[in-house]
Amino acid sequence: VVNDANAVALAENRYGIVRNVNSFIIITIGTGLGAGIVINNHLFDGSYGYAGEFGHTKVEDIDRICNCGGVGCLETVVSANGIKRTIAKKLKINNHEEAPDVRSVFEKAQKGDDVCKETLEYTFQVLGKKLSDLIHILTPEAIVFCGNISNSLDAYLPLIKRECERNLLNNMRGKTNYKVSDLLDQKMNLLGPASLAFNKKLDFA
Repeated sequence: VVNDANAVALAENRYGIVRNVNSFIIITIGTGLGAGIVINNHLFDGSYGYAGEFGHTKVEDIDRICNCGGVGCLETVVSANGIKRTIAKKLKINNHEEAPDVRSVFEKAQKGDDVCKETLEYTFQVLGKKLSDLIHILTPEAIVFCGNISNSLDAYLPLIKRECERNLLNNMRGKTNYKVSDLLDQKMNLLGPASLAFNKKLDFA
């Protein structure tokens, strides 16, 4: 009916922190990486419903194979799996499935573990740089972060913003708000499809 990132975008548009914002991008960071795009209060899903596959844009100098079969996808760096792959490489663990779980990486980084800190800083520097591409193309009023990893994102939001802004054209800097969703602890998986139903009802009214 609708993919998860687009459902989240609909929920944010109706109930979330950007409900009074006309144009914004949702970035979902969990097992994978996705985006939902709202322009002038309408979900933009492209001509055949697949717009927003941010996780499958490419990163320079990355040769990791993605679940999609592609090489160098952003999702192979910025996601739970991506974080495990990065720290596995730092710890010289051959199978990234055997790397520390993401929650423990965040916890250890908070306690000062250098490897965990470097892993997360690298992850969110890459994300910040790639977000500048989205802003150059879509010039949203806000970018909102959702997904399981976003629960731990507050400490890294300044880094993401700094890296993104650094890569923007001068006349685009300082014009986008960066926010973590305030719906993270609510029933997002229900609010999204409910919002879709409300929108369809309005379309047919």
